[in-house]
Amino acid sequence: MHVLCTAGIAFTALFTLIGTTSVWQQTGKVLEGDWEVIDATRHPLYLEIARHEALLFQAPSGFRIVVQRVIIAEKMILGNVVKYRITFSFIRSRCSVEEDYNEDKCRPENDEHPEKMTTERCQCERSKVQWGHHDSI
Repeated sequence: MHVLCTAGIAFTALFTLIGTTSVWQQTGKVLEGDWEVIDATRHPLYLEIARHEALLFQAPSGFRIVVQRVIIAEKMILGNVVKYRITFSFIRSRCSVEEDYNEDKCRPENDEHPEKMTTERCQCERSKVQWGHHDSI
């Protein structure tokens, strides 16, 4: 049977999206060089950005990740550049869409202990991605 294969393991990823103020102009008073927390629930665009970036920057292990929700969104203004830092939760699986979940290669990591969660963080920019691995929780 072909199924959409996802693992019940939560992760956190962090990336920085850089755009010019003309493209990413937003209202609000922010001191230059300070991070401002944005209410991501009022701006569904951040969830779409996270989903788009997750597709562009997959983990190098070949896992497929699916963004669940944006946890926190922040922005910083430096001169004529606005930096966005979005922290979001996602799930990942060993297999792609349409692969058989029952095959060994498609089994989620820690499938025998679904209560065990792993945390990963990544720092992404449009030009590069770096994945850092942390101990299991």
